[in-house]
Amino acid sequence: MFRAEDTVRGGLLALKLLLPAAQVRLRGLFELEYQTLASLRHPRMVRVFDFGEDERGIYYTMELLQGTDLSTGAPLPWPTVCAVLADAAEALGLLHARRLIHRDVSPRNLWRMPDGRVKLIDFGALMPFGVCDQVIGTPPLVPPEALERRPLDQRADLYALGGVAYFLLTGQHAFPAHSLKALAPLWRTQLDAPSLLLSEAARPELPPIPAALDALVLSLLQRADSARPNSAAEIMDRIAALLGTPREPGLHSAEARLDNLAFVGRTRAQRRLSRLLTLATRGRGQAVVLESESGNGRSRVLQELALAARVARTVVLHADGAAARNPYGVASALALALFDALPEPARAAAAPHEQLLAHASPQLAERIGIAAAPMKLGDRELRARIQDALCAWFLALAKEHTLVLIIDGLEHADDSSAAFLLELTRARRKARLLLACALLHEQTSAPRSAAVRALVRAAHRVTLPPLSEPELQQLLDSAFGQAEHLVRLAGRLYRMTGGNPGHAIDLCHQLVRSGAIRFASGSWVLPRELDEQRLSSSRQEALLARLSRVTGARARAALVCPHRTPHAAAVPSTCRCRRQ
Repeated sequence: MFRAEDTVRGGLLALKLLLPAAQVRLRGLFELEYQTLASLRHPRMVRVFDFGEDERGIYYTMELLQGTDLSTGAPLPWPTVCAVLADAAEALGLLHARRLIHRDVSPRNLWRMPDGRVKLIDFGALMPFGVCDQVIGTPPLVPPEALERRPLDQRADLYALGGVAYFLLTGQHAFPAHSLKALAPLWRTQLDAPSLLLSEAARPELPPIPAALDALVLSLLQRADSARPNSAAEIMDRIAALLGTPREPGLHSAEARLDNLAFVGRTRAQRRLSRLLTLATRGRGQAVVLESESGNGRSRVLQELALAARVARTVVLHADGAAARNPYGVASALALALFDALPEPARAAAAPHEQLLAHASPQLAERIGIAAAPMKLGDRELRARIQDALCAWFLALAKEHTLVLIIDGLEHADDSSAAFLLELTRARRKARLLLACALLHEQTSAPRSAAVRALVRAAHRVTLPPLSEPELQQLLDSAFGQAEHLVRLAGRLYRMTGGNPGHAIDLCHQLVRSGAIRFASGSWVLPRELDEQRLSSSRQEALLARLSRVTGARARAALVCPHRTPHAAAVPSTCRCRRQ
C-alpha cells in the first residue's frame, strides 16, 4: 500500500499495487476486489476510485484513511468492542446480500477512524459463496469449513468476526495458531469465555464482560457453522440489545441495501458490450446505444461497463446529457475529463486545434491555457470546424489509448455535442474507441434531434427489456435475502410494475418507509399480503418521487399514461393524458 497524490481531485489517496510477479496468481481476485468496492457505497466500507496499470504493475486508488487498525490496543472495554462489531457486521451484511464472502475479517482489516467508527478494508480475498481450493485468511480466524474444503457462506465471515471479538475483549486469540496446520488440535480444546480470561488477566480498569456477550462470541466460534448465528443482521440485533440502545435497521439498513443491489438480468447486454469493448481495444472502434423505458436500468448498465473498461485499463470518460445543457456541454465535459485522465498527451494532441477547441467552452479554453480569439466565420461554419477539431483531437488520442466515452441521457444532449458525437461515430472504425450512450425510449422522450437520430442509426443498438419475474426476485433477494414471503412480494411487484426494476425499487423504498417491510428478530419481515390502501399510497408516493427526478413532459407522461406503462395504476382516476 502506498500514499499517492491525486493531481485531478487534489489531496492524498491510498494506492494498492499488485506487482507483476503476483499477477498470474492474484489478478482475478484483484479485479473482483476493485469491481465490488466500486459498485458498493457505504460509510462502513473503504471507498475506491481509479483502476490502472503502469510499469510497476496494476493498481487502484482509494480514500486515505486516518486512524489505525485494531491489531494493537487490546483488550478494549466491551462496549467499545460491541460498537466495532456492529460496524463490521453492517459492512459484511452488504457483502453477504450479494452472496460474497470477505474471507479475511481480522483486527488488521478493521480500521478505526478518529471518530471511533470502523471501516472494513482489504477485500483481496473476496469470493462468491461456495467451495474454494485455496485457503486464505489470518490463521487464528480461519473457520473449520475453509480448512476442510467445505462450501463457504456468510457464516465463515461471522466465525472470523467472533474471533476478532475474542481478541479485542481479551488481547488473546481464541485459537492462537501461527499456521493453518496448527488449527485442528486447537479446535479440540475447551474454549474459555472471554470474561474468564479478562478476570484472570487482572484488568480492574475494564468493566466486566456481560454473560450475553460471552454467549454471543462463543456461539460465533462454534465449529459447526449450523450452530452459529445465521446473519450479520442478527449480530447487530444482539449487540443493540447488549448496549441497551435498540437499533432501527428497518429504514437505514434497508435503504442502504436497496441502494446497493446486485446487478441482475442483463447478461445478454453485458456480453454484447464486452465484445464491443474487446474490439475497441484492438483498434476496431465501436458505438452502441442502450435504449429502454425509464427505470429499466440504462444508467446501471453503463456503470458496469465503465467498471469493466477500467479493469481493462482503458481511459473512461463520462458525461451526463441532463447536467450539461449548454452548447458543447457534453463535448466539453468529455474534453475536460480527457485532460484529467491524460494531461500531457491531451495537451500535445490539442495543440494543432487549440484555437478552435477554445471556442467550445470557457472551461476548455482555460484548461488549454489560451483565450478564444475572434474568428471571421459564420455560426454554422464555426460550429462545423469546432466539431471537426474535437473529433480530430479525440481520434488522435485514440490511436495510442483506448478511449471509452460514456454518455448518459443522450436525449438531453445539446445539438452541438450530438453533432460531434455523430461525427465521432462515423469516424470510429480504425480508432481504439468505444462510444456508449444511454437513451430513453423514443416513445417516452422528447423529440430527438436529427444528429441523435442519425447516431442511433449508425451505432449498435441494445434494448433493455423489463426484468422477468425470477430476475426481479433475484434483485429483491440481494436486498432482503431469502426472507419469508419474498417470492410472493416479488410476484406482486412484478405484476404491478411489469418487471421495471426502477419502479419496483421505488416501491420497496416506500414500503420500508411505511413499515410494511421491516427488520425484526434477526431477519427481514416482508408482508404476506399488501394492504390495498397502504399499497395505493406507496405507489403514488413512489410515482411522485420518480416524477421529481424526470425531465421533460413526454418522459413524465410516460410514467403515468395508462397506454404506455404498467405504473399507470398509481395515478388517480382523475388523471387525463393526451397523446403527443
